[in-house]
Amino acid sequence: MVHHGETVDAMLDRLSAPDVALTALGENQALQAAEDLAGKLVFDSVARIISSPRVRTLRTAAIMAEYFNLSEDNMQTDERLLERNLKSFIGQRRKRIMAMPEETLVQYGAEPRATFAARNYAVLADASYANGVTVLVTHQGNLPPLFEAAVAPVPTSLPATQALLLYDQLG
Repeated sequence: MVHHGETVDAMLDRLSAPDVALTALGENQALQAAEDLAGKLVFDSVARIISSPRVRTLRTAAIMAEYFNLSEDNMQTDERLLERNLKSFIGQRRKRIMAMPEETLVQYGAEPRATFAARNYAVLADASYANGVTVLVTHQGNLPPLFEAAVAPVPTSLPATQALLLYDQLG
């Protein structure tokens, strides 16, 4: 699981608009993430990358794909990796929004946390059936539910080594 590289909105601690690009530092962070991941892979290489369809995640995925010499056939997008729908709060301070009660967020049009978590869990479950290492390129807010799904009781269908690799990449 990889959080996209830095954006200007992230620097300002603001919820990003959908098509915010990476900064130069963000592009370097994407390359660094690929290098770090390559150093942790013992037996496998990255077989595919699944990314949120946002500009910033697609660019992070493209940089990583180039590093691992992956073709476009080994890259895909998945809308379930989109950030939590907080449209009415775009441009506002992230910390302020995240401190609001769930009921208030939903009242103003935010995607319910349970719905958001369920779609993230589904992506991880689908990715766990692939051969080789799958990298998920997503958003900061998606990492907690993906992490919980990866290290919570490991389903028998998910090999322990795969779950440990996901855990190690985050920690």
